[in-house]
Amino acid sequence: MAYEDKFRSDPITPGLFYCLLCGKGVRNKHNHFRTHFPGDHRCWHCGVVYCRLDKLKTHLRNVHNVDCVQRTQWMSHDLNSISDW
Repeated sequence: MAYEDKFRSDPITPGLFYCLLCGKGVRNKHNHFRTHFPGDHRCWHCGVVYCRLDKLKTHLRNVHNVDCVQRTQWMSHDLNSISDW
């Protein structure tokens, strides 16, 4: 889905774009465009859904104390729950 034609450049501020769907001024067109569509990154702890992986990682870190080591590997900061120590 092309998103380039859904924004107009700010004539005064370089690197600032206005979304033609909602009018918001943004710098990252791709990330903003994805906010207009349902998410596909679901938290396995509470079920909240995000449209961006980085937002899910922030949620996991701040709400559930989970550190996102890699995209497919997750590690909890709660070392007391590890029985192999």
